Amino acid sequence: MARHDVSGTVVYQNGPWGQDVPVPRAEVKIVDKDSFNSSDELLKVTCDAQGRFSGRTSEWIDEAFDRPTFRWEARQGAQSSPPRNLGKLETGMRLEVPWGPPSTSTDMALLNSALASLRATHNGGRSGLYLSRNGSVLHASNETLGFDPSSSIKVLVYAQVLRAIEASTGTPSPLDLDTNIFPVMTGPATCPFTVPEASLVFPMKIETAMQKMILDSSNIATEVLRQLAGAGSIDQLISALDMRDTIYRGPPGCARNQTTLADMAKLYTAMAVTPGFLTTMRSKVFELHTWGPMVEIDATVRAHAMMRGLSLTDVENRYRRRVNNIYKRGNGSSGAIDDLNDMSIAGYIGLPSVQPDGTIVMRHYCYGVFADIAQSIAAGANFHTIVALLLAPEIRASVDSFADAGVTI
Repeated sequence: MARHDVSGTVVYQNGPWGQDVPVPRAEVKIVDKDSFNSSDELLKVTCDAQGRFSGRTSEWIDEAFDRPTFRWEARQGAQSSPPRNLGKLETGMRLEVPWGPPSTSTDMALLNSALASLRATHNGGRSGLYLSRNGSVLHASNETLGFDPSSSIKVLVYAQVLRAIEASTGTPSPLDLDTNIFPVMTGPATCPFTVPEASLVFPMKIETAMQKMILDSSNIATEVLRQLAGAGSIDQLISALDMRDTIYRGPPGCARNQTTLADMAKLYTAMAVTPGFLTTMRSKVFELHTWGPMVEIDATVRAHAMMRGLSLTDVENRYRRRVNNIYKRGNGSSGAIDDLNDMSIAGYIGLPSVQPDGTIVMRHYCYGVFADIAQSIAAGANFHTIVALLLAPEIRASVDSFADAGVTI
């Protein structure tokens, strides 16, 4: 009898989406089709978010007597590959399925336009995008594929610190936004403290540190806040939100972390919408972006309001105040950790909509765009414009609801 340790990566066939793009969460089966024309299942396993699998096969009759032919097949959702000869059982196998990444869209022309714009921003690697409304996916491509979010993952720390402040209420040592904090370093070679940021002076108020983390993308401020929240609290938050493909390995700039656009949508939904996730601190989620939408989204609002004959003063001073917005960008420059490049943005935006009875309700959108392990990313690449492209029909519908109902913004 014999058993083998096997491992590998399942990838999509090469195409406009890139080369060697992993198939996340694919189901892989390896069988032994012997000389007697019978088949024995040797291994059945599900890949992780990076398309990786590993395992030990079940036992089968030794090849000296059986002359086996090993075959593999893979399945992802409704797609399945026909059985293919494997050659031999080994580690580091590359299994290519005969299809490309699945895409979900309510408007394929819009999705294809956004994907073309995204693919033009990077050379090599892989990329994806995502947009949902009230929890329903509008557009998605590679939304469950794991990628390094760089600084985009700092929102995890932001959320957990707000929760820690709420949880400390009524304790002997309550926290608030004015509480002073200090870094805890384990030695002179501890990253990210090996590259001090001149603008950081401790002690520092929690609120100041959070601004430094989100607006200035300070790695040191992020790590100090993570220490405040507790060493294991980030993992607990990831587990509580069922962000099963998210791994926080270390401070951004010091380690390659992992998440997916679908996981980031869970986080932003919890921060902005989910009852009980935040209470007294929920309004704080949006305060760092009180100036309203991203500039690229703002332009769509103004242009459509003008076309519908709405007052631009109302749009600038009233409509924008109804828009809730929070996002974080990430950018891993070549050489910081390795020679790979990544860029991402993920966020939430709430757009007002007038109902037939004249009431105004919020529509909740989560979005994300990423490019990962790219050989290069174009100078001036701006994922905000891709988000704005996907959101444009939703923004126009929001503005239309005010114009159609004759409601003053």
